[in-house]
Amino acid sequence: MFESAKLKLERAEQHVRDLDSAHTAFVDQRPHRPVIKGERKDGVWRGWIEVIVDRQLPPEFALILGDAIHNYRCVLDHLVWELVGVDGGTQDRHTKFPFGRTRVDFEAMTRGVITPAQSTKNFLASLAVYPMGQGEALYAVHALDNADKHRVITPVLHFSYLGGILLFDMQTGERFHADPVYVGPVGDGSTIAFEIPEGCGIEADHRFYPTPDIFFPKIDVFPNEPVIPALAWISSAVEATVTDFERFATGRMLNSTP
Repeated sequence: MFESAKLKLERAEQHVRDLDSAHTAFVDQRPHRPVIKGERKDGVWRGWIEVIVDRQLPPEFALILGDAIHNYRCVLDHLVWELVGVDGGTQDRHTKFPFGRTRVDFEAMTRGVITPAQSTKNFLASLAVYPMGQGEALYAVHALDNADKHRVITPVLHFSYLGGILLFDMQTGERFHADPVYVGPVGDGSTIAFEIPEGCGIEADHRFYPTPDIFFPKIDVFPNEPVIPALAWISSAVEATVTDFERFATGRMLNSTP
């Protein structure tokens, strides 16, 4: 059962692998560079490392991301379509996986599924596909797919960590490595990644190691979050849902056997 859903899941995961491979190839070209900057204001010197992005992600990244999201959504719709068909229910353009902005909205959607089997409606309601519900990862699929229908979700290149920073104490000359620091996206093509502590200098010829990553833009779902980990979370949730549907359908058929 649910073979078409499984095929759609395989396709979605292939798109994620393609996106990850394209990202790796892109960053291997080093489209970014860390730059040491400083200024003196009111007699106080301030220094920092800024990571400059010289090239933005190719537009194909957004299309691959959209294809992955759409296929994850198709997995869920295919699951409900087949299960309703097994019930002898109505399969038409309104047959789709239920989502809701709240628990009340979601449960109303499950009651509206046109099937004679109340057990199916109860099963769907148990998935709790709404924000903060058990199935919130599945709700994210729905929200992302809706967003991609109206505008392309264009990922951006930012940085997860910056490591390899070698500092020295200006008074003692003692040298030490700074801990790797998290780099948050700023959105203007550059990121102030690391503030040099007061009283310290930095070894300018020492190589820094920015860790580039692709992030969602400022949207309602996963705003400014890394794309690949978010898709991995979604993939795991969708795969588990396929298993849940198989278990439910198999159990019901066994229970109905004379």
